[in-house]
Amino acid sequence: HVLEHVTGELQKDLALSDFHIDYVTWSPSHDAGANPAMQTGNFTRHMEIIASTDIHISGPGTGQMYQTFLPDGAIHINLGGGDREPEEEFGFMEEYMAEGSPYLRALYPKLRDPRQPKVDKTFVAKLLGKARGLLEHPLTGPTPISFNLSPVGKVFKAYCHLAHRNRIAQN
Repeated sequence: HVLEHVTGELQKDLALSDFHIDYVTWSPSHDAGANPAMQTGNFTRHMEIIASTDIHISGPGTGQMYQTFLPDGAIHINLGGGDREPEEEFGFMEEYMAEGSPYLRALYPKLRDPRQPKVDKTFVAKLLGKARGLLEHPLTGPTPISFNLSPVGKVFKAYCHLAHRNRIAQN
């Protein structure tokens, strides 16, 4: 529950006082300290929460799937994963969902030193600052192609284009 702890720190940060920050788990909580209104396990309530969310932050897994239900102009922050163990390679999951969503914008953190903590207050606050900047400049049309890809996704896309450039040129 690192992100839950970080959420508590962010809620106290005066530089983020214009943000309403909540930690939400999408299954019923058995933790007496959790916010029961946010963690009922009720899918209808989940849709109400996500439909009113301007900035959605998630690591890999089911939470990423909720980005599809974000309102127009929302920002999805994909924290990535794979650095739980030193030998795991860092990457992003479910980014294809953001790339295929022309009504939202996605942010991805820069690759970081694996010796550093994956998520801490400073790390998330910087991403929220970038999200704030995007929200201050609303979408005026569909999100441009490739805008919602992670750095890893952009490299993979470039590799595919180079690897198949002869076939692409023939069409």
